[in-house]
Amino acid sequence: MNVLDTLMRFTETALALYAAYVVLGSLAFGLFIWRRVYAAPRPAERRMRPRLNDSDFNAH
Repeated sequence: MNVLDTLMRFTETALALYAAYVVLGSLAFGLFIWRRVYAAPRPAERRMRPRLNDSDFNAH
């Protein structure tokens, strides 16, 4: 019976650790998604292209 008791204790401990792993993983993933969705919007990066006016073409 000692082997059975040891096996049951190991199973209970493994199950508790797995439950904590699932709960903490879910919370971390939820926090990641929440921050991505509700974060303050960053200004969009705009690449400036040069404006070519008429005077630029008549430089020769």
